[in-house]
Amino acid sequence: MNSFLRALLMGLLLAAPGSVSAQTNYPDRTIRFVVSAAAGGGTDIIARIVGQQLNALWGQPVVIENRTGGAGNIAAQFVARSQPDGYTLFVTFGGVLVINPFLFKDMGFDPEKDFVPVTVLASAPYLLLINPTVIPSKNVKEFIIYLKAQSEKPNWGGMTKGSPDHLSGELFSMMTGIAMNHIPYKGASEALIDVLGGRVPFGYFSVPSSLAHVNAGKLLALGVSDTVRSPLLPNVPTIAEAGLPGYEMQTWFAVWAPAGTPPPVIEKLYSGIRTVLQTEAVQKKLVDGGFRPGGMPPAEFSKFVKTETEKYGKIIKTIGMEKN
Repeated sequence: MNSFLRALLMGLLLAAPGSVSAQTNYPDRTIRFVVSAAAGGGTDIIARIVGQQLNALWGQPVVIENRTGGAGNIAAQFVARSQPDGYTLFVTFGGVLVINPFLFKDMGFDPEKDFVPVTVLASAPYLLLINPTVIPSKNVKEFIIYLKAQSEKPNWGGMTKGSPDHLSGELFSMMTGIAMNHIPYKGASEALIDVLGGRVPFGYFSVPSSLAHVNAGKLLALGVSDTVRSPLLPNVPTIAEAGLPGYEMQTWFAVWAPAGTPPPVIEKLYSGIRTVLQTEAVQKKLVDGGFRPGGMPPAEFSKFVKTETEKYGKIIKTIGMEKN
């Protein structure tokens, strides 16, 4: 090979986005976490906690860019069309990529083809909460008996149709065979106000949004939707152990990279995030906030995404929700 061809090939190699040099030196500049939610929400809080620690670990800035709208689809589209070099990443709650495909005819991206799973940052269960002045039940078994004895479909509160907390209630309805009437709200705070006031007797809410009301005795937590009890409410059983075996539902927050991101970069990302999630400081912040720290490897996360997609898809198809 003459010197001209050798120089040409070397130049092409160095210029390629996925070049060996770029992968070896990753990260050597600012990383963007494109967050699908507004500042102050659970997704944003988790992204900032992890981003700050990655900055300390790698010595490179991690900036948070909040891109809201379109039920998360706008942020997803932006990342899907970004350079697959590991410097623009999608941080979102899982519903954007595993629920939205069943709710929208055209999202502007393909979750399977346009993204590569990196890892789960954290997860959070839901609490089955009742207003104890309206519903005379002390546990899940009594609650199921109470609901079955009602002459009319009971109302319950949760966020908009298709949200994980809405689907938590629908799964409960499917597994118990009890028809219920979901009252949708734009936000958890609005739904909580009505449950606290007794206008709606019960609902599904995340631990962070409702913990204060439970601790104050204004709402009674009958069960946690996770497979394990929450360390913040150790005396509250899981819904599965309290009377509905096999029940499990949670919201989770994760990182995806654009399709085509080199595997060594994905591995470096995963390794760094896992290191951060295992630190005592991050563990405490997440647990105190009502979250369970994540960190599953990319291959395991990929399988988890498929399982979650199938689970949500089954619920949505059963209740007959139509795509927008």
